[in-house]
Amino acid sequence: MTIDVDLHNFGPARRAPESLGGCGGVVEAGELPVTADARARRLASADVVLVTGDGEPAERVVLEGQASGTPVVVIAGSSAAALVRPRRTGLVCDPDARSIAAALEELAGAPALRSRLAAEALEAARAHHAAVGAIAASSASGLAAAA
Repeated sequence: MTIDVDLHNFGPARRAPESLGGCGGVVEAGELPVTADARARRLASADVVLVTGDGEPAERVVLEGQASGTPVVVIAGSSAAALVRPRRTGLVCDPDARSIAAALEELAGAPALRSRLAAEALEAARAHHAAVGAIAASSASGLAAAA
């Protein structure tokens, strides 16, 4: 079985998509579309979002992938891994090509796992968004009261 993988490939873990084994449609994403709707459509159209990078761009792609209802695979030790509850909202794997390929192959062979990860990731993304909104509202009201 093959799956369509949207590869966000930046940072020190950068690797050629063909090095990821027989995972099927591993396509390097390149730049994401500028508009939120276009990004969401792109991420939702993949079976899996693979994020090999670190830092803010990787974290943003993980949250957007989760919010699009697409399971994510991230690299252990990256800042993006902090956003994934292993085997609940995505998969976390070692940074070597063999480990990444194994995670993708597992997802390729387990549509029920992909569905479960996607559903839990979507719920986690909604909770994250609500928490960020509550913090922003609290900060704004505190600033208004101080003025």
